[in-house]
Amino acid sequence: MSAEEFKAQGNQAAKEGRLADAIDCYTKAINLDGSNHVYYSNRANIYHQLEDYEAALADAEKCIELKPSFGKGFLRKADALTAMGKRDEAVEALRDGIESCGNTEPLLSQRLSSLESSAGGFGGAPGAGDPGAFMRNMFNAEGMAKIRANAKTAKYLADDPSLEQKLALVASNPQMMMQVAGADPRLMECMLVAMGIDPDMMKDMPQAPDAPSSFETNHANPEPPAPKEPEKVLTPEEIDANKLKEEGNDLFKEKKYAEAIEKYEAAFAKHKSILFLNNISTALLKMDKLDDAENKALEAYNYGRDNPGAATFEELGKALTKAASAQYARKEYEKAIKTLKSAMLEHRSKQTLALLTKIEDEWELIKKQNAYSPEKAERAKNEGNELFKAGKYQEAVDKYTEGLKALPLDPEREYREDNEKFTNNKTLLVSLLNNRANAYFKLGQMNLSYDDADHIVSLIKDTTNTKALLRKGQIERLRRQYYKAVETYKKVLEHEKYSNQEALEGYRKTTEKIQELQRNPDSKEAKEVTEIAMADEEIQKIASDPGLAEVIKQISTNQQAAQQYLSDPNISSRIEKLINAGIIRTGR
Repeated sequence: MSAEEFKAQGNQAAKEGRLADAIDCYTKAINLDGSNHVYYSNRANIYHQLEDYEAALADAEKCIELKPSFGKGFLRKADALTAMGKRDEAVEALRDGIESCGNTEPLLSQRLSSLESSAGGFGGAPGAGDPGAFMRNMFNAEGMAKIRANAKTAKYLADDPSLEQKLALVASNPQMMMQVAGADPRLMECMLVAMGIDPDMMKDMPQAPDAPSSFETNHANPEPPAPKEPEKVLTPEEIDANKLKEEGNDLFKEKKYAEAIEKYEAAFAKHKSILFLNNISTALLKMDKLDDAENKALEAYNYGRDNPGAATFEELGKALTKAASAQYARKEYEKAIKTLKSAMLEHRSKQTLALLTKIEDEWELIKKQNAYSPEKAERAKNEGNELFKAGKYQEAVDKYTEGLKALPLDPEREYREDNEKFTNNKTLLVSLLNNRANAYFKLGQMNLSYDDADHIVSLIKDTTNTKALLRKGQIERLRRQYYKAVETYKKVLEHEKYSNQEALEGYRKTTEKIQELQRNPDSKEAKEVTEIAMADEEIQKIASDPGLAEVIKQISTNQQAAQQYLSDPNISSRIEKLINAGIIRTGR
């Protein structure tokens, strides 16, 4: 696999919350291409989620070393340093990022403003009874880390970058907390999260209707109100553009999509915004103008990317998701999947993830349906047989594999007797697996050969398939798993009434070897065989069963008890397995 494929697997694992798997995939990508800064950035992000901040810091610094103009690298570094309590170093990292990247990463400036404001608010030690000290300390680096770690408040910050500025304002001017929070309830939720309280838990708590708030009782003589935070002054062009957008939204709700597009286009002409372009793309999708919708969505994405600060990561992700929706509607599954994965890197949203999962599932099903061809599988088997006869074993393996791909059945869901695709092709499927196992064996690829033979016995449930069982027994002997081989050969002998010469010979050689090792329990080989057996979970479970240990003890000292216990097939078979594995020594 390529480094990019490992990265894609890592992204998928991260989406599904399999963080350890994501680390493993990104590490494999780095091992293949250690010059790609994105791999280190992605791994730093996962390390941070795992609270391994030192590893996150190391990866962030490597990311910066590889590409100093990549703003996310500095953000990763600052986040790691903040989590480690090194706020001053985090501030320095953000300043370095701004100097290195300019305005290409707006979050650098926003994060720096937040850290510097909180640092300024906590310069002196709070005096006894100082009501403002509590408010100031609430939005320090530790408090902000809690806010960013909470899914709900983190989304507030992602959706509205100006919220960090409000938090910084409150940290610098604690007396404004109630005033600002009254206008923006999100601030109160951020305050609760910073205190370690779940805001949703507070909703159900009963309130005394006439009881004054703690803020009121603690502020009998409040400080004079500070001047209100100045609201953003919109330009005349922005006011006109927003009015046109609202008119377009009203038309969109009435399903007058063409008229809505005219309003959005007029809004964009008044004031350039990715929002208006995204709205146009949505309307075009509703009109089934898929090519135009995709082009407009990509235009929105490129506009946001080419104009730093003009779009949030969420808006960029939405643009790519709209482009993918058009691609999906045109049945361009692979293209849509690739676009959605890019959208997830810009902004991870539940809607985008749901669409990606849906398209991936559909595409896998379509690939299976398109690949299904028993005729092709039969041809591949015959061609593989000819190659095998010619001694071209690797080419034969390739042909048998081609045949198996033409029978794309899922063992867990489709190996059922009520599934015609399975029942109609079971013989062909078994033949391909047996033939490939034989070719793998000729190539010396024992594990792959064993897997194919075991697939027939364990998954297809063809438990008496002589070819598969003989191949399994042969490889088990070569692996020195004699306790397994003797049972495998016995199955063939019982099924074929002891008439199969290969099984008889294999069984004889295996039992003779077991007896030889029992006679020489201290030999190097005997010890190695026992170690091999003890690596098997089944043997470990039997050997560690305290009940069986007590039974063995009684058998060795009480002949009557021995007869009773050994007449029980369940007990005798487990004891025999331990003897054949060399765990129990008989000296015979």
